[in-house]
Amino acid sequence: MKFKPLLAGLAAFSLVASAQATDILSENFDSFSSLAGKGWVVSNKGQFPNPDLSASWSQGSPGSAFNSQSGAADSYAGVSYASAFGNVIDNWLFSPVFNLAAGETVTFYTRSHGDLPDRLQVSLSGNGASTNTSDFTSLLFDLNPTYTADGFPTDWFKVQFTIPTFSGSGTGRLGFRFYIADASANGDYIGLDTFSVVPEPATVMTLGIGMLGLLAMRRRNKSL
Repeated sequence: MKFKPLLAGLAAFSLVASAQATDILSENFDSFSSLAGKGWVVSNKGQFPNPDLSASWSQGSPGSAFNSQSGAADSYAGVSYASAFGNVIDNWLFSPVFNLAAGETVTFYTRSHGDLPDRLQVSLSGNGASTNTSDFTSLLFDLNPTYTADGFPTDWFKVQFTIPTFSGSGTGRLGFRFYIADASANGDYIGLDTFSVVPEPATVMTLGIGMLGLLAMRRRNKSL
Protein backbone atom coordinates (compact mmCIF):
# COMPACT_ATOMS: atom_id res chain seq x y z
CA MET A 1 0.00 0.00 0.00
CA LYS A 2 2.90 2.37 0.59
CA PHE A 3 3.66 2.32 -3.12
CA LYS A 4 0.45 4.18 -4.00
CA PRO A 5 1.50 7.58 -2.55
CA LEU A 6 4.90 7.21 -4.17
CA LEU A 7 3.40 6.43 -7.55
CA ALA A 8 0.95 9.29 -7.18
CA GLY A 9 3.81 11.62 -6.34
CA LEU A 10 5.83 10.49 -9.33
CA ALA A 11 2.81 10.96 -11.57
CA ALA A 12 2.32 14.46 -10.20
CA PHE A 13 6.00 15.22 -10.77
CA SER A 14 5.71 14.01 -14.35
CA LEU A 15 2.68 16.23 -14.94
CA VAL A 16 4.38 19.26 -13.41
CA ALA A 17 7.58 18.73 -15.40
CA SER A 18 5.59 18.30 -18.59
CA ALA A 19 3.57 21.44 -17.97
CA GLN A 20 6.56 23.58 -17.05
CA ALA A 21 8.62 22.38 -20.02
CA THR A 22 6.25 23.95 -22.52
CA ASP A 23 7.81 26.39 -24.96
CA ILE A 24 8.45 29.95 -23.86
CA LEU A 25 8.24 30.88 -27.55
CA SER A 26 7.22 28.74 -30.49
CA GLU A 27 6.67 29.61 -34.15
CA ASN A 28 6.19 27.49 -37.28
CA PHE A 29 5.64 30.47 -39.63
CA ASP A 30 2.40 29.04 -41.01
CA SER A 31 1.07 32.57 -41.62
CA PHE A 32 3.67 35.31 -41.91
CA SER A 33 0.97 37.97 -42.06
CA SER A 34 -0.04 37.11 -38.49
CA LEU A 35 3.46 37.45 -37.02
CA ALA A 36 3.21 41.18 -36.28
CA GLY A 37 0.24 40.48 -34.03
CA LYS A 38 2.39 38.02 -32.10
CA GLY A 39 5.19 40.53 -31.59
CA TRP A 40 7.54 39.67 -34.45
CA VAL A 41 9.20 42.63 -36.20
CA VAL A 42 10.96 42.90 -39.58
CA SER A 43 13.60 45.60 -40.09
CA ASN A 44 15.51 46.01 -43.35
CA LYS A 45 18.78 47.84 -42.65
CA GLY A 46 20.38 47.04 -46.00
CA GLN A 47 21.95 49.53 -48.37
CA PHE A 48 19.10 51.00 -50.47
CA PRO A 49 16.36 48.69 -49.11
CA ASN A 50 13.91 47.22 -51.58
CA PRO A 51 10.39 48.55 -50.80
CA ASP A 52 8.93 45.27 -52.08
CA LEU A 53 8.27 43.48 -48.79
CA SER A 54 8.13 40.07 -50.48
CA ALA A 55 11.92 40.29 -50.96
CA SER A 56 12.42 40.93 -47.25
CA TRP A 57 11.59 38.43 -44.48
CA SER A 58 8.25 37.08 -45.64
CA GLN A 59 6.22 33.93 -46.26
CA GLY A 60 8.27 31.08 -47.71
CA SER A 61 8.46 30.68 -51.49
CA PRO A 62 8.35 26.97 -52.38
CA GLY A 63 7.81 27.64 -56.07
CA SER A 64 11.06 29.53 -56.62
CA ALA A 65 13.10 28.19 -53.69
CA PHE A 66 12.25 25.15 -51.52
CA ASN A 67 9.57 23.60 -49.30
CA SER A 68 9.28 24.08 -45.54
CA GLN A 69 10.92 21.89 -42.90
CA SER A 70 7.44 20.94 -41.62
CA GLY A 71 3.84 21.84 -42.37
CA ALA A 72 2.55 23.37 -45.59
CA ALA A 73 5.08 23.90 -48.37
CA ASP A 74 5.32 27.66 -47.72
CA SER A 75 5.24 27.34 -43.92
CA TYR A 76 8.55 29.07 -43.20
CA ALA A 77 10.10 32.54 -43.17
CA GLY A 78 12.31 33.38 -46.13
CA VAL A 79 14.51 36.31 -47.13
CA SER A 80 16.22 37.11 -50.43
CA TYR A 81 19.32 38.91 -51.68
CA ALA A 82 16.85 41.15 -53.54
CA SER A 83 15.84 42.80 -50.25
CA ALA A 84 18.44 45.52 -50.91
CA PHE A 85 19.62 47.21 -54.11
CA GLY A 86 23.02 48.19 -52.69
CA ASN A 87 26.10 46.12 -51.93
CA VAL A 88 25.21 45.41 -48.28
CA ILE A 89 22.25 43.21 -47.32
CA ASP A 90 21.30 43.59 -43.65
CA ASN A 91 17.83 42.26 -42.97
CA TRP A 92 16.54 41.51 -39.45
CA LEU A 93 13.69 39.41 -38.09
CA PHE A 94 13.14 40.09 -34.38
CA SER A 95 11.39 37.60 -32.12
CA PRO A 96 8.64 38.64 -29.71
CA VAL A 97 9.77 39.89 -26.29
CA PHE A 98 10.26 37.10 -23.75
CA ASN A 99 11.69 36.60 -20.26
CA LEU A 100 15.38 35.89 -20.64
CA ALA A 101 17.20 33.39 -18.46
CA ALA A 102 20.61 31.78 -18.83
CA GLY A 103 20.28 28.16 -19.90
CA GLU A 104 17.13 28.53 -21.99
CA THR A 105 17.42 26.46 -25.16
CA VAL A 106 16.88 28.04 -28.58
CA THR A 107 16.09 25.71 -31.49
CA PHE A 108 15.30 26.39 -35.13
CA TYR A 109 15.91 25.04 -38.64
CA THR A 110 17.53 26.91 -41.50
CA ARG A 111 18.75 26.30 -45.04
CA SER A 112 19.86 28.10 -48.19
CA HIS A 113 18.77 27.94 -51.81
CA GLY A 114 22.45 27.44 -52.51
CA ASP A 115 23.33 29.36 -55.66
CA LEU A 116 25.60 31.87 -53.86
CA PRO A 117 27.05 31.95 -50.31
CA ASP A 118 24.64 33.07 -47.59
CA ARG A 119 25.06 34.05 -43.95
CA LEU A 120 22.78 34.04 -40.91
CA GLN A 121 23.49 35.53 -37.49
CA VAL A 122 21.42 35.26 -34.30
CA SER A 123 21.96 37.92 -31.66
CA LEU A 124 20.41 38.69 -28.28
CA SER A 125 19.23 41.97 -26.77
CA GLY A 126 18.39 42.27 -23.09
CA ASN A 127 16.80 45.69 -23.58
CA GLY A 128 13.13 44.77 -23.39
CA ALA A 129 11.09 45.49 -26.52
CA SER A 130 13.87 47.39 -28.31
CA THR A 131 14.48 46.61 -31.98
CA ASN A 132 17.46 48.96 -32.18
CA THR A 133 20.16 46.81 -33.75
CA SER A 134 22.81 48.43 -31.55
CA ASP A 135 21.19 46.68 -28.56
CA PHE A 136 21.79 43.23 -30.07
CA THR A 137 25.34 42.97 -28.79
CA SER A 138 25.42 39.28 -27.82
CA LEU A 139 26.17 37.23 -30.94
CA LEU A 140 24.94 33.71 -30.18
CA PHE A 141 25.26 32.08 -33.60
CA ASP A 142 26.97 32.92 -36.89
CA LEU A 143 26.53 30.57 -39.85
CA ASN A 144 29.03 30.93 -42.71
CA PRO A 145 30.82 34.12 -41.58
CA THR A 146 33.48 33.69 -44.28
CA TYR A 147 30.95 33.26 -47.12
CA THR A 148 32.31 29.94 -48.36
CA ALA A 149 30.51 28.33 -51.27
CA ASP A 150 29.38 25.29 -49.26
CA GLY A 151 29.25 26.97 -45.85
CA PHE A 152 25.46 27.22 -45.60
CA PRO A 153 23.44 23.96 -45.70
CA THR A 154 21.22 23.42 -48.71
CA ASP A 155 18.99 21.04 -46.76
CA TRP A 156 17.12 21.90 -43.58
CA PHE A 157 19.66 22.04 -40.77
CA LYS A 158 18.80 21.99 -37.05
CA VAL A 159 20.45 24.70 -34.93
CA GLN A 160 20.36 24.51 -31.13
CA PHE A 161 22.14 26.53 -28.46
CA THR A 162 21.58 27.85 -24.95
CA ILE A 163 21.26 31.45 -23.84
CA PRO A 164 24.32 32.46 -21.80
CA THR A 165 24.50 34.71 -18.76
CA PHE A 166 23.66 38.23 -19.92
CA SER A 167 23.22 41.77 -18.66
CA GLY A 168 19.93 43.54 -19.25
CA SER A 169 16.40 44.03 -18.01
CA GLY A 170 15.45 40.36 -17.85
CA THR A 171 13.32 40.66 -20.98
CA GLY A 172 14.45 41.00 -24.56
CA ARG A 173 14.42 39.61 -28.06
CA LEU A 174 16.39 37.42 -30.41
CA GLY A 175 17.39 38.94 -33.74
CA PHE A 176 17.78 36.79 -36.87
CA ARG A 177 20.03 38.69 -39.27
CA PHE A 178 20.49 37.89 -42.95
CA TYR A 179 23.79 39.66 -43.46
CA ILE A 180 25.73 39.88 -46.73
CA ALA A 181 28.69 42.28 -46.56
CA ASP A 182 29.41 42.09 -50.31
CA ALA A 183 26.34 41.34 -52.38
CA SER A 184 28.29 41.57 -55.63
CA ALA A 185 29.54 38.02 -55.07
CA ASN A 186 27.37 36.61 -52.27
CA GLY A 187 23.78 36.24 -51.18
CA ASP A 188 20.86 34.19 -52.45
CA TYR A 189 17.88 33.07 -50.35
CA ILE A 190 17.55 31.46 -46.91
CA GLY A 191 14.70 30.02 -44.86
CA LEU A 192 13.89 29.83 -41.16
CA ASP A 193 11.47 27.30 -39.69
CA THR A 194 10.28 25.50 -36.53
CA PHE A 195 11.58 27.97 -33.96
CA SER A 196 11.27 27.52 -30.20
CA VAL A 197 12.70 28.66 -26.87
CA VAL A 198 12.29 26.30 -23.89
CA PRO A 199 13.22 26.70 -20.21
CA GLU A 200 16.43 25.41 -18.69
CA PRO A 201 15.90 21.72 -17.71
CA ALA A 202 17.13 22.40 -14.16
CA THR A 203 14.34 24.95 -13.70
CA VAL A 204 11.74 22.37 -14.68
CA MET A 205 13.30 19.82 -12.31
CA THR A 206 13.36 22.29 -9.41
CA LEU A 207 9.70 23.15 -9.89
CA GLY A 208 8.81 19.47 -10.02
CA ILE A 209 10.73 18.65 -6.84
CA GLY A 210 9.06 21.59 -5.11
CA MET A 211 5.66 20.22 -6.06
CA LEU A 212 6.61 16.79 -4.69
CA GLY A 213 7.54 18.46 -1.42
CA LEU A 214 4.15 20.15 -1.20
CA LEU A 215 2.40 16.85 -1.89
CA ALA A 216 4.40 15.15 0.84
CA MET A 217 3.53 17.88 3.35
CA ARG A 218 -0.17 17.61 2.54
CA ARG A 219 -0.15 13.85 3.05
CA ARG A 220 1.72 14.22 6.32
CA ASN A 221 -0.77 16.78 7.61
CA LYS A 222 -3.68 14.50 6.69
CA SER A 223 -2.13 11.63 8.66
CA LEU A 224 -1.82 13.72 11.87
